[in-house]
Amino acid sequence: MRIVAGLYKGIHFQPPKGFNARPTTDFAKEALFNILESQYDISSFNVLDLFAGSGSISYEFCSRKALSVTAIDINRNYIKYISQNLNKFGCKNARAICIDSFTFIKKSKVKYDLVFCDPPFSFAKYSELYEAIVDYNILMPNAILIIEHPKATDFSSKKYFIDKRKYGHVCFSLFSGFEEKEEI
Repeated sequence: MRIVAGLYKGIHFQPPKGFNARPTTDFAKEALFNILESQYDISSFNVLDLFAGSGSISYEFCSRKALSVTAIDINRNYIKYISQNLNKFGCKNARAICIDSFTFIKKSKVKYDLVFCDPPFSFAKYSELYEAIVDYNILMPNAILIIEHPKATDFSSKKYFIDKRKYGHVCFSLFSGFEEKEEI
């Protein structure tokens, strides 16, 4: 695996043996970031990477000078690996936190400009994940939400849905147009 563009372009990283996360392919990452960079200034984003796994997406945002990147995963070994790489790459604007993604969503007091989610393909709670992100007010107005999922998952009827992109076995559903919510 490698970082496909930006400050750290070309840096290779290899998760240790026993690493069961399914990283987003370089092809899919490159296509996704081409879409994002053609429409947005990533350097102005506070980014949340849920189900971060190997940290591949977090590294890409760091490489593109995002304001901040927060990587979340429940697996301590994954978070340790991500933290080591963030230090090795010199990503001063990023942190990795070991916590369940749903718990983080419910407890977060921070709002993000972009939220990327890549749960395991065996994940059965895609709809609940979407609803939690929207309901718990972690999105800035007009934020971008991207959920990576298998082809069989369909978000097209969800409010804020704007596009679905397919790259091999991987799909990205994109959402935007979120409204300001009053604090409870």
